[in-house]
Amino acid sequence: KIAPKSTAVNGSGGKSLLKESEELMTHSKFGLPAPLLTSFMIDTSETLCLQISPVLKETNDFALAGMFNLPPLDRLVEIATSSQGEARRVIEVSCSPSTRARNLSSLVANVCCKVTLVDGAHPFVQLFIEPRVVMTNRLPVSVLLRTPMPHTLVSSNSDSGGESLEHDDDSKYATHELASKESVEVFTPGPSIAISLTCADVPIGGTAIGWNEGGWLDIPLGKNKKILEPLKCTFPFETKSLDSYPSSCKTTSVGSGSEFFVLEADDVTPDLKQTVTRTSGSSDSCRTVVIMVCNYVVDHIGSILFEEVAPSDNTARRSSSTRSSINSSFLDSSPPFSAFSSRLHRRRVSLLPRSSNLIRLVQLTMDGDEGMKRSVPFRIEDVSMTEGIDAMPILWMDTTPTGFFLYRHLTTEGSELHVVPEYVVFNGSNDVIVVKQLSKNPFSLDSSKIYPIERDRNNSIVVQFDIPSLNALTGPVQIDKVGLRICVARSKSTGEALGSLAVQTVIGARDSRLVIKIGAFNAGEEQSTESSVSSSLFEHDLIRFRVRWSEMRVTLKDTSFGENEKYEENRAAIRKYLEHHNINSSEVEQRLAE
Repeated sequence: KIAPKSTAVNGSGGKSLLKESEELMTHSKFGLPAPLLTSFMIDTSETLCLQISPVLKETNDFALAGMFNLPPLDRLVEIATSSQGEARRVIEVSCSPSTRARNLSSLVANVCCKVTLVDGAHPFVQLFIEPRVVMTNRLPVSVLLRTPMPHTLVSSNSDSGGESLEHDDDSKYATHELASKESVEVFTPGPSIAISLTCADVPIGGTAIGWNEGGWLDIPLGKNKKILEPLKCTFPFETKSLDSYPSSCKTTSVGSGSEFFVLEADDVTPDLKQTVTRTSGSSDSCRTVVIMVCNYVVDHIGSILFEEVAPSDNTARRSSSTRSSINSSFLDSSPPFSAFSSRLHRRRVSLLPRSSNLIRLVQLTMDGDEGMKRSVPFRIEDVSMTEGIDAMPILWMDTTPTGFFLYRHLTTEGSELHVVPEYVVFNGSNDVIVVKQLSKNPFSLDSSKIYPIERDRNNSIVVQFDIPSLNALTGPVQIDKVGLRICVARSKSTGEALGSLAVQTVIGARDSRLVIKIGAFNAGEEQSTESSVSSSLFEHDLIRFRVRWSEMRVTLKDTSFGENEKYEENRAAIRKYLEHHNINSSEVEQRLAE
């Protein structure tokens, strides 16, 4: 919160005109009294001086104050009519303690002066009080941002907002927890601010990571100060977590953690350097520094990890050899990247390296190196950008299918990778259904829920559907091929047919390559009782159309009895209406005579 005051200053000194009304000015928007502006407009030697006083949370008073002068009238006109389109000027205002006895640090804010002309001659000035820089978390996971500098505030558009943390052992540091898309506003004095970053959440899989490597990151502050090149940073793997992967610890040619970048919002990540040029920042926006990663993966399966691989022979890094020859040359690998539970995607996510680096999929069958099943290496830039049936298949190292598929979406930073199963089962009925597959553990599926399912050793999916609420079970049915099947459900006690389930296998989208949809249970006529009759005619009916047409014609026909009689009654009513209103039309008479 900032409370402005206004003062007219000339060569003889200054006098505050709003001292008695300070409590009325603690608002995000304010106006200036007309008497001040009158003298300012008449005498161009007059300078309009404004004072701002931040209201700090810890003091709750006007302990800090800073003053700045608006440009003279003729200069305001020049700013508004500038041919370069720079009708906006930024003024850095330093707010210092009013008395030296107060043990407070100075606060610096940017006052943005935007000028437009009214009637082509009179300047209209808008003042915006902004932070020196806004640092935004664009990672798909929450982060902790720590700084020894004063006056950093969390800003958030979400209802929950960001969280500022204080640690007893690190009381000299300010620590903020930032969810994805949340920001910290910086009002720190000085030429730069030092920050340190780490992921806020404990990983639910993979290798734990710590605070960014190399200590404090120095972010320049001030007018026309920017980060010239993206700062490449690393969340290093924690030493105690590496004990679980002894073979990966011997590797020195692979990265030692998860990389990320700190850069200006109008800059581009290294992944996009060759295709996108840096854009000039908008003159109407506050300077923003973003924390981002080039690529990350969303795990729709819930048990997949990724690791980076490197060639044992450096000459093979960018070879154009076939996939089978690449497998034999890549032997070294990093520990598995951390997997986090993402509130944004509601699935597991992992931070990945650049698109040109080779990575591979890892599935854990047990803890440690012995239980890691690895796929053939691939590059993110080679992954299909089409979801569903065209997603890219992944093979194990022995070239057998994994049953997992990959596709990616382009983002402003790089790529959002998705690993999905080949099949998911969707329960579209109103009953809980237990899916039983040969040589697999059965699983229960609530209404409107999905669950991944794999092929068996015969490369097919044969299942039975159990409906506990009806004590009904269908016969075995093969559902791995696209098509519609009707499954008869019989009583498990008597063997009597109780009804049927419609099961349809269709092309998937974001969550899988193919979707197996289970329809509502259709009871036979003998099962329909008075208690089970629906209170609404269309309560459980669903009609879904997928149509491509350029023209549609609809014909409505009255199918009730006595069509001719009803038509004659309507014709007589029309004639009576025309006679009553003295309407004489030969065209209407001709129509009625037909």
